[in-house]
Amino acid sequence: MGSIADRTVDAGQSFTVDVSSNFRDSDGDALTYAAESSDEGVATARAAGSQVNVEAVGPGTASVTVTASDPGGRTAAQSFGVSVRGSFGDDFGSAASLADWTERNNTGISVGGGVLSVTNRTQGRLGVAERASTPTLNSWMVAARMGRTTRKASPGVVSVTGHRRFTAARLVLRTIDDSGRDQNRSADASRTSGNFEFALFDRDTREWVRVANMSGSSVAIREEPNEFTEIVIGHEGVDFVGYAGAGNSEELFRFNLDDSSVDDVPLRDVLEHVTGVWLVNQGDAGLTALHDWVEVTGTGSGATVPDVAEVAAALDAATRSVSVGGPDADRAALVALYEATDGPNWTNNDGWLTDAPVHDWHGVDETDGRGRVRALHLDENNLSGEIPPEIGNLSALRRLFVSRNRLVGSIPAEIGNLSALESLSAEGNELTGEIPPELGALSNLRYLGLLKNELTGAIPAELGDLTALLDLELYSNRLTGEIPPELGGLANLNSLNLALNELSGRLPATFLNLSLARFWWNENAALCAPDTSAFRTWLAGIGDHHPGPFCVEGPEAVGTVPAQVVSVGQSATVDVSPYFRDSDGDPLTYTALSGNAAVVTASMSGSALTVTGAARGRATIAVKATDPAGLSATQTVAVTVTTPNRAPQPVGTIPAMRLSVGGSGSVDVSSYFRDPDGDALTYATSSSNVRVATATMSGTVLTVTGAGVGSATVTVTAADPAGLAAAQTVAVRVGNRAPQPVGTIPAISLTVGASHTLDASVYFRDPDGDALAYRVRSTIPGVAAASVSGRIVTIAGVSLGRATLTLTAVDPAGLTATQTVAVAVVQTANRPPQVRSGLRIEGLPAGQSHMHDMVEGRHFIDPDGDVLSFAAVSRNPDIVDGTMDGNVLTVTGVAPGEGVVAVTATDPAGLSATLDVEVLVIESDNRAPEAVGTIPDQTLEYGEETSLDISSYFRDPDGDPLTFTASSSDDDVVVATMWEQNNRLLVLNAGSEEDGTVTVTVTATDPGGLTATQTVSVTVG
Repeated sequence: MGSIADRTVDAGQSFTVDVSSNFRDSDGDALTYAAESSDEGVATARAAGSQVNVEAVGPGTASVTVTASDPGGRTAAQSFGVSVRGSFGDDFGSAASLADWTERNNTGISVGGGVLSVTNRTQGRLGVAERASTPTLNSWMVAARMGRTTRKASPGVVSVTGHRRFTAARLVLRTIDDSGRDQNRSADASRTSGNFEFALFDRDTREWVRVANMSGSSVAIREEPNEFTEIVIGHEGVDFVGYAGAGNSEELFRFNLDDSSVDDVPLRDVLEHVTGVWLVNQGDAGLTALHDWVEVTGTGSGATVPDVAEVAAALDAATRSVSVGGPDADRAALVALYEATDGPNWTNNDGWLTDAPVHDWHGVDETDGRGRVRALHLDENNLSGEIPPEIGNLSALRRLFVSRNRLVGSIPAEIGNLSALESLSAEGNELTGEIPPELGALSNLRYLGLLKNELTGAIPAELGDLTALLDLELYSNRLTGEIPPELGGLANLNSLNLALNELSGRLPATFLNLSLARFWWNENAALCAPDTSAFRTWLAGIGDHHPGPFCVEGPEAVGTVPAQVVSVGQSATVDVSPYFRDSDGDPLTYTALSGNAAVVTASMSGSALTVTGAARGRATIAVKATDPAGLSATQTVAVTVTTPNRAPQPVGTIPAMRLSVGGSGSVDVSSYFRDPDGDALTYATSSSNVRVATATMSGTVLTVTGAGVGSATVTVTAADPAGLAAAQTVAVRVGNRAPQPVGTIPAISLTVGASHTLDASVYFRDPDGDALAYRVRSTIPGVAAASVSGRIVTIAGVSLGRATLTLTAVDPAGLTATQTVAVAVVQTANRPPQVRSGLRIEGLPAGQSHMHDMVEGRHFIDPDGDVLSFAAVSRNPDIVDGTMDGNVLTVTGVAPGEGVVAVTATDPAGLSATLDVEVLVIESDNRAPEAVGTIPDQTLEYGEETSLDISSYFRDPDGDPLTFTASSSDDDVVVATMWEQNNRLLVLNAGSEEDGTVTVTVTATDPGGLTATQTVSVTVG
């Protein structure tokens, strides 16, 4: 079925091959697989199902043979090659002996369990390696005092051979150039006075030379052979820093071998009479130099370097640990186990703590080609004490069996570091504490046996990460809490034993995903299986089953049954089944009991609850749901019983309203109705004549607005929630208002026999919008005759002279308003006015005003003697403002400066002349007007009009001219205005139908906008 492909990997790496497609069985039988390596020092192999896992151990080549077997014992086999490239990885312990390091240490250096800890002052020697990253130097370079034999021979590796008893050693530097060809250099080391000294054979000069500098793949002559006790060389392609100590003095030197300095700084300038001091850290990516301890200067023979005391002070604050694996680390871990568990009194301790290889120690059943411990069997061997944490340093361990001893204490969390572990058996001891969640990191673990101990606490959810686990044995402990649902994700789990614990809760629903052949979970505190068909079916399919009980759970209440409202003699029905549930799916029966049968009675029909009102009041109904086992749950239902609904009733009478057109009135009508049942009422309204009055409701507030003169009836209706209603009516009367004059009719000049027309509607308005009729009367019809046609007034010149016309506007109710206009009848054709004299106003303070009579000042003349009208406009409004009131010009200073106000005089025929009035505005501090005395109260009859001069009731401290305005608190009773021809006259006009007392407010304003007010009380009737 095809061959299995060969593989090439780095030491320390692993890979998996699925071989199911490389074998077939002609009978269709299921096949089982086994795998074996020809050299476990190079690679190991194991089969799990059809998955063959190969782990690269050390450089070299091995053959892996895979054997497939059918149920009848017949087999077939295939082999594939595995080439392993060198990598320091787990071989770090071989590459540099910790024992060698401790030969020359000062205080603060300790070795134990494969962990090297360095604190305080450090001086010593340790062989290390660092991988180059430049393309042309893909190699490992070593700085070493020769210790134990190490072997590294694959591409990209420096090989060092030798042993402490030898007198010579050789360093081989193997490099690979860009074309992939090997370029090898070697250096021999001779042993002189107890130290190795390296030399390189130069092929060009055919001479042995001392190694002192290396650039790329070449090595140059630098020093005489007897000047060095040891040399340290390394290259990383980045900042690679080393520290070296002189052999004959208390000094440390620092040297750099980064890309920028490797070619420029000869090592002879740095390393003279040195002993290497170097540490590395073993990580996932290999060896990483810890070159950040101290920044010590000194890069040449003439440089000043610190002594050991200064460097030690810097190192005091730092502690560095290097975890290393290897036979030495395994030996240290085994020694720790022996000492922690009373090794001298073990039943069998053959070989332990001797110089014999560890595979000769009792219980070390398997080691790999490097001497790493892979299986430790110490069952029933009288181990007594606690398992030491150093057990976690047996990083190659696959099987650990310490069952049926007298082990106490907790399980070390460090066992979670044993990533290769496949079986862990510690049953039948006296272990206590909780199961370490770190065990969840054992991704290769297939058997976990912790049964028959005294373990407590919850089962850690992290055990759900043991995806390779086949058998989990936690039987007979004191475990508590609920089973974590994560255990349901153990797809390969075949056997699970949780019996004889103190577990509680329900079996997780995730267990339905497991395919178990054996499941014990009996005799726990309160552990049960959900009583569902799915769980019953699943449990029935397990062959070796020691069950616990099914969960017996009664009904439970869900949510709240809605409250009910019924009237006396009425009933309401509600289905209560949605408000209960039974997790077992049992059918439920229901009963109901009234807390006050005198108010409400209750009955059940299946799950339908019926409540019937007996008397006004409130009561609570208790509904009980019961399952076939007699377990029950209860809900309560609040019931309110009301009496039969009664209609709302009116209370009193809503007062009548008197409004003007456009005016409105409001009233809260809630006090004019009541509901005998206490129901909340809603209100609505309507008007009998919306052309007279409109009506709206906002909550309980009625608002009526006058739309036209007349009377209307507004109806207000109050309704309860059932729709029963009561009504009240409101009489509304809307009164008429008189027309009002608008502006002033300009004087008219015409010749004998001529005529003039004007539109009367321009000079009147009706506040109610009524249509107006007009009539006109002349004081001297023989001089000026007048007639009206609709709204057009025609004036005819009859003879020379002057007359006054009175124009009256009349509304449909007969209320009137009048205006007068002066008419001059002249002999000849009209001539325009003329400017007679100029006008300049100086020293006008900003914010104040000045008035000037243009007629009295005789600034204009009219050759025909016509009456002139005046208008004013400012040519510089940012400096001065100008207005005309009849003949009077008012200029108001706006800001300092010179400005011009243009005054135009116009005769009745529209001819005009303009005078530019110059005004000089200066800075000024304006003061507000002041009230003087009190305006006396007034009394009027219906329709009466009166006026009074109010100028004497105000004064301005700055002498500014004042303007006056007036307003009435009720225009339907009294209308207050200022006479347009004389702003000092207050005109009070009483209405024709309303009586009462109003307040009239008079406001005096100076040119700067400052004001003062007085009020006068006016009574009508």
